[in-house]
Amino acid sequence: MKDRVTSKLAKKLDNGRGGWTIEEVPQGTFWAEVKSLSARNIIQYRQADKNTNTLIRMRANDYVTHDSYLFARGNKYLIEEIIEEDDFFIIMAVGERIGE
Repeated sequence: MKDRVTSKLAKKLDNGRGGWTIEEVPQGTFWAEVKSLSARNIIQYRQADKNTNTLIRMRANDYVTHDSYLFARGNKYLIEEIIEEDDFFIIMAVGERIGE
């Protein structure tokens, strides 16, 4: 596993003025393998009503959940599905370039 992936969770935090803001709170940084899917695989997932364009494989942990966002290679990944297999997570994610 050669990619460093940072997991963040969007939390509602008090802004000190009687209101709140939503901030991405870091949960941890993990080693993972990030793979872009081929056009053929993307089409197969679209037929199943999924927007998946990336697979991320990493060791299973308590921090990464469906509510988390993953950051790696200058992209933000939204988790669509997590499959647990032999102490690893296979994460189907939608990647989008940060700043677009």
